[in-house]
Formats: sequence, structure tokens, C-alpha cells
Amino acid sequence: MPSQNRQKEAVYGWTETVQSRRNEAIQTLQDEAAYSEAAFLESRQHGDYICFFMKADDLEAAHETAKQSSHDIDREFQQFLSEIVDKDQPKKRSTLSTLFKIQIARSSPQ
Repeated sequence: MPSQNRQKEAVYGWTETVQSRRNEAIQTLQDEAAYSEAAFLESRQHGDYICFFMKADDLEAAHETAKQSSHDIDREFQQFLSEIVDKDQPKKRSTLSTLFKIQIARSSPQ
């Protein structure tokens, strides 16, 4: 489908934008009291899905901070989302529960 191909190109374009403006992206995370943010592209037989993950002290507060952000990259992200999200997509964000978390501290090589 041509429409889906344009959306996939937009996703990869956004990836390049974030990587090329890493310092600005990091500043927005700091403003939002977020620890990490990631995006995943899942390809299925009937279409592609982009999934975003963010870890923050308070996700609702981070979302509100992003909406009021003065950073260009945050406004551009909102525009990007409006272009790729299906218009029938529910507006409510889902809630994820942590089932388990395994972390190890790694020492730097000597």
C-alpha cells in the first residue's frame, strides 16, 4: 500500500531526526524526568505498528511537560504522530504493568 510505505518512510525519517538531534532529545527527557525512551517497529502480516516505551518518575507528568514544551523536537514529534497514527486509533493510552525486571551492574573493562 502506498500510504503505508509513506508512513514507514516517516518513521525512519523520525528515527534519523532523533539521532541527529540527540542533545535536544536528551534535554526533553530531562525536562520530563524520564530515564529512557525507545521506539520499536513491529511488522505483522496485516501491517506495521510503532510502539513507544518511556520510563519516567511520573508518566502523566512527563506527558503534560511534553505538551507544554518549548523544544522544537517535541512539537515536531506531535506533528509526526498526527501523520502516522491511524485516525481510528483509540486516544486513550494503555497501561502496562511490570511483570518482572532483571538488571545487572556491569563494570567497565580494565
